[in-house]
Amino acid sequence: MPGSSLPLRFAAPAITTVVFAALYVLHGLGDDALYRSILLGWGVVPFEFPFLDTHYALSSLQCWHHGVDVYLTNPCDALGRTYAYSPALLWAQVFALGTSDTQIAGLIVDGLFLLSLFALPPPRDAAHAVLMLFATLSTMTAFALERANLDALIFVLVVLAGVLLQRGLVPRLAAFAVISIAALMKFYPAVLLIAALRERPRLFVAVSAAVAGALIVLAALDHAELAMAFGNLPKRLYFQSMFGAANLPYGLAELSPGRAPLPLLVAAVGITFSFAIWLASRSALDRAWASLDNGEATFMLLGCALIVGCFFAGGSYGYRGIFLIFTLPGLLGLIRSADAAPLRRFWSVVLLLVIFLMWGEFFRLAMLRSGASPSANFVFWLGRELIWWWVIGVLGALVIRFAAESETTRACARRLFPKLHFGSIE
Repeated sequence: MPGSSLPLRFAAPAITTVVFAALYVLHGLGDDALYRSILLGWGVVPFEFPFLDTHYALSSLQCWHHGVDVYLTNPCDALGRTYAYSPALLWAQVFALGTSDTQIAGLIVDGLFLLSLFALPPPRDAAHAVLMLFATLSTMTAFALERANLDALIFVLVVLAGVLLQRGLVPRLAAFAVISIAALMKFYPAVLLIAALRERPRLFVAVSAAVAGALIVLAALDHAELAMAFGNLPKRLYFQSMFGAANLPYGLAELSPGRAPLPLLVAAVGITFSFAIWLASRSALDRAWASLDNGEATFMLLGCALIVGCFFAGGSYGYRGIFLIFTLPGLLGLIRSADAAPLRRFWSVVLLLVIFLMWGEFFRLAMLRSGASPSANFVFWLGRELIWWWVIGVLGALVIRFAAESETTRACARRLFPKLHFGSIE
């Protein structure tokens, strides 16, 4: 990319890789006290051994391979967690993987994640590289990699899909195959099918039908297992690291018994959606979006779709916030291309709030350790939740803008309203 030197291009991912590699070496050398203190200071509460979520996935495969119904019990897992992932992942039991593979598997997952950062759109200047570094070294990133959660592997697949989506027809079709694999693993990546709107209507329908068909086949074959997996999802934690639309209304209801959470949820959704529609209709947003290069726009769309989809789909642990990283290059591009100071300030505020959310657990745990009063902790929680809703409104506006200007949407509009003029995004 013009204006981005090789050292600047790879500065943030290289520094991030070195930091996490040093942390792994520290643990490998047996200095667990320092290892744990670093993570605690980072805003991550470590388990007694690293890669707990990779251990969970492998324990499920191990017990399933030996005939244990992991939807009901999982004695192979250190915490006895019953299975809550896609039934498709259990097909990997043919490889006879188990908990003894936790360390190597966790390092592979984290290593692939760190390598994938090098494929993201590069920053244009040193200040932007520093902001990217704040995101890649955030508490959310540290949480995802300390657990070696499956979302880190989903991140890698989305990066691959994002790179392929910037190329010709055959690579773009391969990108949708990658998205299908990610959706079979954890379902929520199916929201990335919105990227197919950039294609001609027939191709959009074909791609959507193919991915939907794969998910329908999985549901038909494993409907009982899916029901049990959804029943095993962890309990919602409204005041800790989880994010989602339910946090604010149901958290307030938990603090004030008798308060009905549903009216507040409906009101918040209505206000946020209205704000997103209003913002998406601004001509300044069109001009700013048009200034993004293909890589920035592609990853912006993928990041916005994932975060907005996860926010409204249910509770997500903080490590799923790593998908906010995808929005950073695009937000930096919007700041760079803004043709007025108020717009630059607006996008700068959005970017800084995204980074704040990625470091949210660092601040929350720091306040708890400092002995802050319950009222101070409540004010922080309330502020964080309101920021989430505002950021979701902005990211939702970007998704709406893409959908409205996409080739499939324009083609459908031309067919429905032939007397009106609709251009092409090509």
